[in-house]
Order: sequence, then C-alpha cells, then structure tokens
Amino acid sequence: MCHCRSTPVVDFPAAAGVVASRFSGSLSTPERRQSRFPRRRCPRRHSDECATEQPGPSPSSRSDLGARLNSTSSKNKRVLSKILLDLNRLLRHPPHFITRNIRLMKTCSLIAISAVFMVLTRLASATQADDTMITITGITAGATPFISKLTLQVSSTTVLKNIQFAIDPKPGSVTRPLSGTYSNDYLVSRGFEHPPEVILPVYGLYAGYTNTVRLTYRFLDGSSKQAFTSITTPTFDDQGCGYNNPTKFQPRTNSTHLSYDYIFDNSACGDFSPVILDSDGALRWVSPFRFSSMARYMYHGAARCLEWILMGASACLQTIAISA
Repeated sequence: MCHCRSTPVVDFPAAAGVVASRFSGSLSTPERRQSRFPRRRCPRRHSDECATEQPGPSPSSRSDLGARLNSTSSKNKRVLSKILLDLNRLLRHPPHFITRNIRLMKTCSLIAISAVFMVLTRLASATQADDTMITITGITAGATPFISKLTLQVSSTTVLKNIQFAIDPKPGSVTRPLSGTYSNDYLVSRGFEHPPEVILPVYGLYAGYTNTVRLTYRFLDGSSKQAFTSITTPTFDDQGCGYNNPTKFQPRTNSTHLSYDYIFDNSACGDFSPVILDSDGALRWVSPFRFSSMARYMYHGAARCLEWILMGASACLQTIAISA
C-alpha cells in the first residue's frame, strides 16, 4: 500500500509550446492543458512501487510539440533573414551621417599620411645646406671705400667648403661681375673664422654707391645655397688724378668682346697706387698703403702680398720688407 500525496504537475509538451509561442511572438495562445498527470510523492521505501504507477506523456502530445517547434523554427529563420537583409542594405547604402563620418575619417587619414610622408622625405633628402644656418649680422667699412667686411653667423663651420661673393655691375655696364672665392681653410688660416663667427672681406666695390653683393655658400656634400646683401660705400678722393671722371677715348660697348674685364695700373699720381679699374673705366680698388713705392715692391717678388692688400691687411708690410 503506497501512502502518497497527489499534487498537480505541468504538462511538459504543452509548456514547451508556450515557450515557443512567446519566443516567436506570432503563435496564438496555446490551448489549456489537455490533461494533468498526478505525481505521487512517496517515501524512499516505496519509490519503486510509485514509479510504476506514474503515467508518461501521450504520443499525441509529442507530435503537437514537434509541430509547434518546427513552426517556430521556420518563423525564426524568416525573422533572421529579414534582419540580415536589412543589415546588408544598411552597409551598402548607409545613411548620410554615416557616409559623412566615413568621408571625414578618410580625409583625416590622407592628411596624416601626407604629413608623415613629407617629414620622412624631408629627413631623407636633407642636405648640409638645408641644415646649416648662415646669417649676415654686420657690415664693417674697410681701409678704403672699395673694401668692406661682412660678419656672418654660421651654425656649423665644419661642413663649410667655401664662400663666394659677386658684385653686381652698375646698370649699363658691360663688365662681368667681380667675384672672389674663399675656401674654409683659407678663412681659418688667415684668422677670419672664429666659430660660429666668420669675417668675409669683400673687395672691388664701387665707391659712393649702393652695391648689391651676392653670396654663395658651398658645403662638403656638394650642396649650396645663396644669399644677398647691400653695401653702401662712401666716395673716394682721387687727389685730382682723374679716376673718378676719366676721359674715355673709345668707350667699351656690348659689341666689344674682351678676354679681360679688369686692369691693374701703376700711376705716379697720388699716394694710392697701384689701382685696379674695370673695362668700363670705373675705379674698383686702390692700395690701402699711402706710399708710391708699393708697386715696385710687388713687382720684385711680393706677389703674395696682393691677396693681403686687396683686403687692406696691414700685415702685408712685413711680407714686402722680407721680399724687398
């Protein structure tokens, strides 16, 4: 005899139908449970006997559950397909704000890539001319109006190869520009270079005129760069020798081709001989030493002194004394 209590239990197939209908959102409310199977709770010693008396679900309930699940599965597939189709359309034809953001991101990316490329190209192609800063910081008058000295600030003199200056001719002149080139070794040996400062003598200027001077800086890696400046010079007293207003018997013209542009002349007039004139007849240099025997000493073996007196260096006197 089994002493058990009868309690209502849920029909599992019908419950599965309820869950499936709520998941799909399209099934009608399931019918009320067809039957209830009493479940007996028995003591542990009568469990075998009670188990034989509990009935299982009927075959009709199983088939009803399978139909409901199949119906739910097909509808879920249709819903999933619709979601995927909408997502595909969204990706292929995005709204305006998404398209705008994408375009903005692409533009920003291109700008960033271009900036990085420019920086890398700059670093890869940088030369000593690009990396070296040279500034003209001062102009000092020389011993005569035909000489001046430029003061340069150079960020690195170790990469400097040479410096060239060239003076623009006056308007209407047929003379080629007067120019000179100083190697870096020469500037060091003559005491014109005290890093970062470099003194650059410029000779051959027009007296009483604003001269345009062009500078070319050349570096050890073969690179170069240019700069220009203006030098205004005072007038020169030629002591009545006629250099400032010479008489031209046959002026040079553009059709006249000469192999030279400058003339070195010795004169007994005045105390500034020798002098240098260009082929236009303009005075471009005079001796900075005020005695007329200078030319005689130069012709007697003191040619090396010429480079000094061009720049007005008084140390030339020692060279003259030795050579004489």
